[in-house]
Amino acid sequence: MDALIWIDWVIIAIVAISTLISLKRGFVREAMSLVIWVGAFVIARTFHPNMQMLLADTVGNPTVRLIAAFGILFVGTLVVGAVVNNALGRLVEATGLSATDRTLGMFFGLARGLVVVLVALALLRMTPVTGDTWWRESATVQELAKVEAWTRDVLGDEIDALLPDAEATSAASGEAMQEGAKRLIEMQEDRSQSPATAE
Repeated sequence: MDALIWIDWVIIAIVAISTLISLKRGFVREAMSLVIWVGAFVIARTFHPNMQMLLADTVGNPTVRLIAAFGILFVGTLVVGAVVNNALGRLVEATGLSATDRTLGMFFGLARGLVVVLVALALLRMTPVTGDTWWRESATVQELAKVEAWTRDVLGDEIDALLPDAEATSAASGEAMQEGAKRLIEMQEDRSQSPATAE
């Protein structure tokens, strides 16, 4: 087995921390936290126009009113969700299912950590870092990259629409860098010619 490099330890740390947090909090609280955050975003996105109308007499600036409406709904949903989540956690402890809840939570945290890493790799795959030495030499990155590619195949064109092809993105980045370098050289040449022209 190849020696682990720094990126391997970073990945292991992310997955381990996620697993330990979920082991401590339990499956019910972790799953509910995920539902609450998603729900808060959906509620704020759906009902912020109604909240904006309620704030029309209080907040004059439309931009500030939009941010305030979205923030009130988002934070308010999180607060209510936290109260419900805490009550559910206490209920689980009272029923004596805390060991089972923590075990399920551990697997939930493991899966969440892996998903976070896969998403990060999918985003990095669109950048030139795929040609770096650490990307090529990391056994963990290479194995998870296979999983990420398999996920792309399974989920279909929706993921490809969200995450463009790495080669095309890298080529576009390279062209942009070349164009920027060319403009910089032209600016330097213009500056060097300016004193001569003035004389």
